[in-house]
Amino acid sequence: MRTGGVLAVAGAAAPLADVHSPLKVGRRGTLGGDAAQVLGRTQFDYGDGRWEQWTVRLDDGRTVWVQEDEGELTLLDQQTQGEGALPTMRVGGQAAVLGQTLFVQEIGEAIVHGVRGEVDLAWTPRRALHYAAGFVGERQGIALFSDGAVVLATGRAIGIGDVSFGVGQHGAAQ
Repeated sequence: MRTGGVLAVAGAAAPLADVHSPLKVGRRGTLGGDAAQVLGRTQFDYGDGRWEQWTVRLDDGRTVWVQEDEGELTLLDQQTQGEGALPTMRVGGQAAVLGQTLFVQEIGEAIVHGVRGEVDLAWTPRRALHYAAGFVGERQGIALFSDGAVVLATGRAIGIGDVSFGVGQHGAAQ
């Protein structure tokens, strides 16, 4: 979690489900051709399945997220955090989120299943949240709402060929 602008170890209060992923906590490699290291992983359970949010630090110092859901990867390279209530939304409509317009394609509820390693948001395992996914302009976006906190992350789809992480300090699946 981020404390005073610094990433901190969040730990894992719940065991994370095993996933077949090119990303593993602790591994170094490349993301879109940029040298990087996977710092942490948050796993969300949305009833019909799970998605992973990987926290990755690029060697230029930027921290990004890679969202992995049903084999699809999204590089979320811009995150905005703030406070606010869950807006009224409907699939196919628009919602104002932190001053930006999200074109809503999916709405749901999820639970933070678990956290491992260093992540940049203070996700507490078993914490419930609402989410809305869609587009902000031409960028893919996801908005997360929990206890008055709001996060809007935007980015673009990437392919498996954009992700290459070898064996790192932890070696096994994380």
